[in-house]
Amino acid sequence: MANYEKTQIETKLKKAFNVISNSSLMAIKDYGPITTWNLGEVDVQKSAQNFVDTYMIPYLKVAKNCKGSTSDDCSYGVFYLNGDKPSDEYNLTNENAARFILADGSIISVQVFGVYASVMVDINGHKKPNVFGKDVFLMRYQLVHNGVSTGNIRFPGSKDNSTSVKSSGNYHYCNKNADGKGCGRLILQNGWKIPTKEQFVDWGGDPKNYPW
Repeated sequence: MANYEKTQIETKLKKAFNVISNSSLMAIKDYGPITTWNLGEVDVQKSAQNFVDTYMIPYLKVAKNCKGSTSDDCSYGVFYLNGDKPSDEYNLTNENAARFILADGSIISVQVFGVYASVMVDINGHKKPNVFGKDVFLMRYQLVHNGVSTGNIRFPGSKDNSTSVKSSGNYHYCNKNADGKGCGRLILQNGWKIPTKEQFVDWGGDPKNYPW
């Protein structure tokens, strides 16, 4: 991947994370801590739509609220880094998700699961490659993690973004043999920079599996 493409990913991912984080702070002022928000029932599309209509869309610059639309810009397939197709929870075709498109063209897909809301962001919309770790990233509004109340927006894999994705328990989520769901936090922890292949190897990665 060319340096220009890497820079685009870094810039757009950081912007998306900050935009969502800032919108959650504004929603907290109106509705209280995230731990008190209504995350509805598992896999119910109406609950997801209510969540985004209440806690997200009013605080964001939104170009389109998809509201169940299956148009190409609102509903399309994505892939894991290893080439596999994700299950419904991690695909932009999931009928139980609520999706909307931001003014900058990125698309956000949200599902609610009682103790957390899963937030997928495609930082360049339906344009290719539509691959986790490259233009698709996973975040969460987390109410509880391993029994501990958290109430923050974070990348998956721990109760907050400080737990190292480079540790043996998490690092495999960001390489060519993995799904790529750990790539967002890896980029964040590297100062919002995609690691070089040299860094990847220094952290224990196989150079053949370098994802970028």
